[in-house]
Amino acid sequence: MEMNSIFHYNYQTTANGQSVKEEKQTGIRKSDSEQKLLEAAKLAEFKRKFYDDLSKIVPYKTSRDTTLIISEAAFREMKKNPEYREKVLALIRRDWGNFCGPRKYKVLITVGADLKDYRASSWPATTVSQSKRRKYIRKKFYKKLQKKRLEKKERMKEYMEDQIMVKRLAQALRNEEAANEMLLRRYRELRECP
Repeated sequence: MEMNSIFHYNYQTTANGQSVKEEKQTGIRKSDSEQKLLEAAKLAEFKRKFYDDLSKIVPYKTSRDTTLIISEAAFREMKKNPEYREKVLALIRRDWGNFCGPRKYKVLITVGADLKDYRASSWPATTVSQSKRRKYIRKKFYKKLQKKRLEKKERMKEYMEDQIMVKRLAQALRNEEAANEMLLRRYRELRECP
């Protein structure tokens, strides 16, 4: 039989390959630092499980930004008292997952070591004055854009009129040259005739 030691536990491997766990029978007591590390590891595992449960809560679609603050004392209390944990999850589900409003909103949830330390508040993501200001800026932007479009249209219209005038002048010059050539030819014909 083979023996391995991991974290003050002996694992004995039997002939068929199964491990049997036996606690060390030494008179040495675990040091305070080892005890604190073990507690921290257990608390970290509990936090991971709690956050897994928390991730199952679906926030309402109008929730824009959520801040959740949970103190270490709250985690320790939830680890000791499963009823407190369930109450906290129910409160978070109520305040974060079931809000129904016409606009986007932000949520701040604070959890303490006791239920009287639990706080949840929510407020609109934009205030009414901010939304009015945005509407005003948007309206001003579109007016400016409309003005630029009209100016561009006017410039294009002037350009097209100028192009038409240039074509007419060119045609008139060609016509005049053709008329002058015809006159010159007639003059030569008349001059050559006796």
